Amino acid sequence: SYASNFEPTNSSNHNVTWSTSNPEVATIQTSYSNWCVVTGISAGTATITCTAADGGGASTTCKITVIDGVFSDNTVEGIEVTYRIVSDDNKTCEVGTGLEKKKALSTATISGTTITIPEKVNGYTVIGVSDYAFDSRFGGSTKVILPNSISYIGNRAFSDGALTDINIPNSLVSIGAVAFGDCKIKGIKIPDNVVSIGQSAFINCKEMTSAKISGSVKRLEKYSFAQCDNLTSVVLYDGVSFIDKDAFRKSPLTDVTVYSKKPIRKSAGISTITDQRLFVPKGVKEYYGNNDDLYRFITADISNIFEMDDVEDH
Repeated sequence: SYASNFEPTNSSNHNVTWSTSNPEVATIQTSYSNWCVVTGISAGTATITCTAADGGGASTTCKITVIDGVFSDNTVEGIEVTYRIVSDDNKTCEVGTGLEKKKALSTATISGTTITIPEKVNGYTVIGVSDYAFDSRFGGSTKVILPNSISYIGNRAFSDGALTDINIPNSLVSIGAVAFGDCKIKGIKIPDNVVSIGQSAFINCKEMTSAKISGSVKRLEKYSFAQCDNLTSVVLYDGVSFIDKDAFRKSPLTDVTVYSKKPIRKSAGISTITDQRLFVPKGVKEYYGNNDDLYRFITADISNIFEMDDVEDH
């Protein structure tokens, strides 16, 4: 939607007329005295003209680009967000266009302390966040609230931004590569339905101090939590069975809690660190402290392994 503003604000006639240069691309769907709704018809460009109705000839224009299946809507905070239709038959859409910022429909910086993504917009259920959706788009510290209809977060969806807080909905299944790279989130809890975390998903999150990873995530890929300068505490729930040797590269882990009674495998070549504390379920200390280098990814000293009667109480 588009709205007109008048200067001086005390002028007597605030009525305007709206027109489009290319109705085959975009039409004026609804027009009121000082605002209108523009609807994309087909891919292409069109110029929307707003003309003052007082006869003085004052006007302004806005050039728009229509991409097939793309539309915009404002959040409850009044922030314009772009969506792309995934399936017209199923009435589903995703946040963003899937295009890199330099190729995206809009490269405008988004400013605002909170952005709430609705579960439904224009009759479509929001099922994902596209690649590059908010890549380098935040102009200041930002919190994002995602609906419980989101099943995926794409590659670089929030990377290189000022994202400080985000809820990960229980509906989420996958997190793409570098999805949160360079963000300012302080902690993350991966819910039970997530089955995959892409390479470098949380790389370089300098302010992250803790991460809790659901057992539904079987593998932690290369650099997934690497170079997180303040990441000291990690919890791995029962089910995580493989960790790439560089998953936590250059992250200063001190306390690691594992729920699995079977030692977690690692890829070859991972270095061991002697000053980490490893908390494990009761009765498996010897398993985690054995001499098989395949499993000793956490600590080189069995004295740093601690058993708990109930690991969930740690």
